[in-house]
Amino acid sequence: MRVGRSTLLTLVAGTLALSLPASAETVLKFSWFGPPVADFNKNGVFKWGDEVGKVTEGRVRVEFLAKSAGAPPAHFDLIRDGVVDAAYYLPGITRGRFVLHQAAEFPFGGSNAAANSVVYWRTYKKHFEKAGEHKDVQVLTALTHGPGLIHNSKRPIASALDLKGLKFRVPGETIGTLAKMLGAVPMFASIGQVPQLVTRGVADGVFLPWNAVGDFKLAKTLKFTTVVPGGIYNVTFHVAANPKKWATLSAADRAAIMKISGEAGARAIGGSWDVGDRRGAAYSKSSGAQWTEMDAAFRTQVEKAFRPMRDAWVESAKTKGVDGEAALAFMREQRAALGGK
Repeated sequence: MRVGRSTLLTLVAGTLALSLPASAETVLKFSWFGPPVADFNKNGVFKWGDEVGKVTEGRVRVEFLAKSAGAPPAHFDLIRDGVVDAAYYLPGITRGRFVLHQAAEFPFGGSNAAANSVVYWRTYKKHFEKAGEHKDVQVLTALTHGPGLIHNSKRPIASALDLKGLKFRVPGETIGTLAKMLGAVPMFASIGQVPQLVTRGVADGVFLPWNAVGDFKLAKTLKFTTVVPGGIYNVTFHVAANPKKWATLSAADRAAIMKISGEAGARAIGGSWDVGDRRGAAYSKSSGAQWTEMDAAFRTQVEKAFRPMRDAWVESAKTKGVDGEAALAFMREQRAALGGK
């Protein structure tokens, strides 16, 4: 039987199609922590994960684990060692390992998390990345949460003297050192432990942004809040992937993911903190918490206590080949350029 030319071409095409590998979906298993309803997760990182699927046209999917793969301080190692494909981690709670991120955690950095996050990402890329502190993972974006405030169950805090002797849960080394220098007793604990610490009176207070007060419904216990214009601290977050897993993605998909990560991701995920902070502040006010705004005299006390920390950071940055003064000046310039936004 003779086979027609068109039939032959169809058979050949079909054979080739069967021999070519199907375009398989790559799954990035992502570990996270904190309340799932927190805006940072729900409206920040989770939405970023959805966007990854869209921009790669379904070739890459971020799968958020049902349960965290480990304690928050372990997340850098979990990514590096390939236990998970991707996650976020906090340099400030991975104690003794990272230094340069502290510049974005210093007091009075700014009242807008989206802007602070963009400033930090730009500074990381221009000044910090070359030092190699995070070279064992593929950093996709970096950001900060909203301005940290002072919350406690004992009394209004209107000066450093009011902090003396009070036990405060702190989220990292930067604010832990500052709290101690201001006379408080710092207690390191994960965010998940906060409700238990404050309701049982183990901690007298916490340094937290508004969003966490709302997420954990803390205003009933922490009845006194000192509002700090610009924040008394921030905490930095890095979103990163395991380098080997990242290398398995096509160049086109890596480029597509970075287009929604980097500065765009910092602005978007950072902005989710701003949404959460507005909601948390409204909850605190409706709960009848007493607010005290940090005045100029209190701010001066904080700046005086902080100065040795700043100078020590500049020296530490120098040992890593980074001009700390130049980095801080760059951050000020970027904040001014963004106009607080």
